[in-house]
Amino acid sequence: MIAYAMLRITGLTVGLLALYAFVPIPGANSGGVALLGMIVGLLLFVALVGWQIRRIVGDQHPVLRAIEAVALAIPLLVVVFAFTYLMLSRANPASFSEHLDRVDAFYYTTSTLTTVGFGDITAEASGARILVTVQMLFDLALIAGLVRLVILATRTGLRRQSTEGGLRSDSGE
Repeated sequence: MIAYAMLRITGLTVGLLALYAFVPIPGANSGGVALLGMIVGLLLFVALVGWQIRRIVGDQHPVLRAIEAVALAIPLLVVVFAFTYLMLSRANPASFSEHLDRVDAFYYTTSTLTTVGFGDITAEASGARILVTVQMLFDLALIAGLVRLVILATRTGLRRQSTEGGLRSDSGE
C-alpha cells in the first residue's frame, strides 16, 4: 500500500510538472488571463483538498491518505502560482526584478512558499506584489489550515476505524 501511494504521489507530481513545463504560455497581454488562471487554479486546489479530506475520513488507511493529500497539495499550489508568475512576467516584464522563465517562476514560488525568500527575485509592480501577497496568505493557510484539517480528518478516520473494529468484534462474539 505504501509503495502504491508513493507511486501515485510521484505520478501525479510528475504529471503536474509536465503540465507546467509544456502548457503554452499565453501572449504578451495576458495579465487578466494570469489572474483568471490563478483563480481557477486555486479553486481546483480547494476542491482537491476538500475531496482529499473526505477520502481521509473514510479510508481504511487514513494516515497514509493524509500524507498523500499533503504531498499532492503542495506541488499543485506551487504549479498554480509559478504559472501565474510566469504569465504575469510575460504580460508585464517590469512585474518582477527580472524576466521570469519557467525555472525562475518555479524557483521564486518555492522560495516564497518555504519562506526562504533569498531576495534575488522580487515583485516590483503593484499587481505582482498583490499576487505574491495572496500566495503568502495561501501558504499560511496551507501550513496552518491544511495540516490541521488533515490531522483532524486522520483522527476522525482512525476513530471511525476503531469504532467499526469494536462493533465487528462485539458482533462476532
